[in-house]
Amino acid sequence: GDPPPAGRPFQSWAFRNEHGQRVHGFHVTPEGQGPFPTMMFVHGGPTWIDVDRWSPEVQAYVDAGFAVAMVNYRGSIGYGSEWRDALIGDIGGPELEDVLAGVHDLVATGIADPSRLVVAGWSWGGYVTLMMLGTHPGRFKAGVAGVPVADYVASYEDMSPILQAYDRALLGGTPAEVPDLMRRRSPIEHVDAVTEPLLILAGRNDSRCPIRQVMNYVDRLQAREHPLELYFYDTGHVSFVLDEEIRQVGVVLDFLERTV
Repeated sequence: GDPPPAGRPFQSWAFRNEHGQRVHGFHVTPEGQGPFPTMMFVHGGPTWIDVDRWSPEVQAYVDAGFAVAMVNYRGSIGYGSEWRDALIGDIGGPELEDVLAGVHDLVATGIADPSRLVVAGWSWGGYVTLMMLGTHPGRFKAGVAGVPVADYVASYEDMSPILQAYDRALLGGTPAEVPDLMRRRSPIEHVDAVTEPLLILAGRNDSRCPIRQVMNYVDRLQAREHPLELYFYDTGHVSFVLDEEIRQVGVVLDFLERTV
């Protein structure tokens, strides 16, 4: 096929979190001088990593005028087992600390406009998005959560056995066996504190982040008439259909244009 269009380069980036640890990631900026409206684009997994790569989705947001920052928070692979395993029994804490430290660094260096910040992500990135909005209301202008873990207990109940095994390893037990962790680190426990406009995208046949637990969260927001927009598609965790993926990016761009 045709070669891809030219994109803006990924810049390797490092900063310190509140514990003095070095956190690494990448940011991509539009042409011109900042500060820019900025998307903290959080990867899924959580055992995954953002690398310097061609990403049409990232480039689309940059084309729209956003700086896009990708933080390889504690829990990411590629930085050793201690970094990867930092989330075991402590989900929804270290990731948020590292992403927020990235925000502070981008604001301090003049890249990010603090009044036009977006937190966004898919899967575990969607989980971090919902946790961020629920525990740091007012910090961001809007949120975009794709196929998120929204109600951890219900999500576990509806998962396949192999994914339940992964969750037990990550949580340190079943949700019922770690009730304090679920009260502190399940997004639905913080849903009533969310203040920012939110877009949720979800697959109706998702076995990794099942739809029922997403709708539990949606119902709570709708009950208080929170500014919420929804987009559903008929496949699973990922569409794998190019036209559908393009539609989804268009939905996100339209939402950001109106809210940010």
